[in-house]
Amino acid sequence: SNVFASNVKVFLTEGGTLQVTGGAKVGTNIRVIKHGEQVVLEPVVPEPPKPKLTQPGEADPNELELPPMELEGVVYPQVRLLDLTSFLPMLDATPYSFVLFYLPWDGAVVDLLPHFSRVAPKRLADRLQGGDSEAHFRLFAVDISKNRPAAEEYGADASPTMLFMHHMDKVAQYTAPRRFLALQAFCERLLDWAVVYHSEKDLDMVMQSTEVVVVGYFPN
Repeated sequence: SNVFASNVKVFLTEGGTLQVTGGAKVGTNIRVIKHGEQVVLEPVVPEPPKPKLTQPGEADPNELELPPMELEGVVYPQVRLLDLTSFLPMLDATPYSFVLFYLPWDGAVVDLLPHFSRVAPKRLADRLQGGDSEAHFRLFAVDISKNRPAAEEYGADASPTMLFMHHMDKVAQYTAPRRFLALQAFCERLLDWAVVYHSEKDLDMVMQSTEVVVVGYFPN
C-alpha cells in the first residue's frame, strides 16, 4: 500500500522468486492488474476536486482583484475579467452588468471587443440619482476555457455569448449584430425596462410618458 508509480511491476522469475521493478514509496494506494504471468501495480490516484464557484458572502467584492481584459496585446480597461472566485460575488454586488463569455482563440471575439468595450449607457447616471454609473452598470468578461463552471451556470457554452444581468439573474441574451450602436441600444432598452428610481418625481415623469408601467415598491 506504499508503492507509487505508473510502471511498478512485480513478476515471477525463473528461479521462483518475485522481482519488483520501478516505483517509489510515498504511501499511496495501489491496485493490482494481472497480465498473464505478469502483475502490474498501478496507483489509485483520487480525482482532483472539481473547481467550484465562490458564492456571494464567501468573498468581499471590494477586496477582489478584477484585472482588465487583454487580448492579442490590446488592453480593454472598461471590461473587467471575472474568475471562479469573483464571478458570483461581483454579479451579486452589481445591479446591472453586461457579461461576455468568450474563448481567447476565437477570432469573432477580437472583432467584437472594440464594440463591446465601448458600451456605457449614458442615461443611466441621470436615472440613478447621486450615484456613480459604474457602481450600477459594469462590463465583465469570463474566459470559458479557464472558468467553465461559471459559463455552465448560465448555459454560456458558445463563444462569444453576451448576457445582460440584473445582479445574478439573467435578463436577456444578446443575439443581434455585434456592433457598438446595436449593443448600446440593447442595454439602454433593458435598463428602461428595469430601473431603480429614488424619488417620486422621477417615477411620476416616467408614468406620464409611458403607456404601461409596472412598479415594484420595496422596503429599502
